[in-house]
Amino acid sequence: MSPNKRIKTSHDDDEPSSQSSNADAPPSAGTNLAGIYELMELILVHLPYSSLLHCTQVSHTWRALITHSSKLQRLLHKTPTPITPSTPNPHFEPATIEASTAVIPRGLHLGAPALATSQDHFNAFLARVTAHPVCIACGNAALDRYDTAKWRVRCAFQGVRVANGWPRGLQQIYCEPCEGFHTHLRLENLHPVMGFLADMDVCAKGEGGKVMVAVYTMHAYNVPRSCWDDYMAQELFFGRSLRRAVDVVQQAGLQGDLLMKPMVTDYILPLCPGGREERMFIHVRNADGVRLGQVLPAYLFATKMCLAEMQRDMKVRLPTMDTWGTWTGAGAVLDMSIRFPTREDYAAYVDGWPDTVRRFDEVASEVNELMSGVEAWEWTEWPQEYAFLMNDTAVA
Repeated sequence: MSPNKRIKTSHDDDEPSSQSSNADAPPSAGTNLAGIYELMELILVHLPYSSLLHCTQVSHTWRALITHSSKLQRLLHKTPTPITPSTPNPHFEPATIEASTAVIPRGLHLGAPALATSQDHFNAFLARVTAHPVCIACGNAALDRYDTAKWRVRCAFQGVRVANGWPRGLQQIYCEPCEGFHTHLRLENLHPVMGFLADMDVCAKGEGGKVMVAVYTMHAYNVPRSCWDDYMAQELFFGRSLRRAVDVVQQAGLQGDLLMKPMVTDYILPLCPGGREERMFIHVRNADGVRLGQVLPAYLFATKMCLAEMQRDMKVRLPTMDTWGTWTGAGAVLDMSIRFPTREDYAAYVDGWPDTVRRFDEVASEVNELMSGVEAWEWTEWPQEYAFLMNDTAVA
């Protein structure tokens, strides 16, 4: 019996002949095909990202379905989704009422909301840094103003901290790496290939389609050896994760995937190697949405530069003389007493510094070996789509 043949029942004898003849007509192939595609889309839309990627390799039919389905393309970070007025800051976790209403207790901004004030300062800095062209001097001046404003807000809370952290919900929006107040990145909006950033010591902040992400390095040399051990382990993890991301993007052809959804139009990577006075930034701009193929080379450049600068600085800053008695300010004395409770602790740190430098050289060499064969790691000239604040004038 044909699979499309309708089985006649006893009730069919009571139906008009015209209806019976219509019912016996087989459904069109187009109707069946549309139903299959809809069912497949319904199944695929609930798969995790990695499984959906594998489905594109099953057959030409599956690939065509995924390619022409707007729902599936959005899941694959390929279809731009603009930011709407209803989502003013969609890439960051919303602040709790307690955190958003906490006010500054003293100083220049007395009585102002701490979070809103901090965000206003950052927005002013962001507007200056994302302007074209921007030189190092302008970038430094903008960052100095922002750092000063951030310091004023933070210092206004001195003496009002409680035993378990910042008061009135501020611990929810305090960022340890940048020592400022801001909401935190929503990782579910980030491309899964970049998910390793969740395990890094990063500071992410922004407004609307402009996001700045800083992967923090050691910004102080006078820290216990355990801090250096943690930092070196993080550098290795970062290098391995970057190499894995590069391989996945190349093998699966994900260079055109959006970094975030809704789309980000400006992505900024600060370059602040430890001990370096000049502040530099990599600014990636794309009105149609910043892509993985743009951001990964920027991360590679930032990592390579930071490792090289740290290697040079560590050798120059080799502590050859005792500076224990040079800290005169109350803040410096308190800071150093926390890091090194006794003079003997600091002497041990000075004596072990050459070994720290040697181990860091080994870490840098291992990361360089990991990146062997990665084209962007070897680049000496950078595409015009990037704006690097490295020279007197940024690349347009």
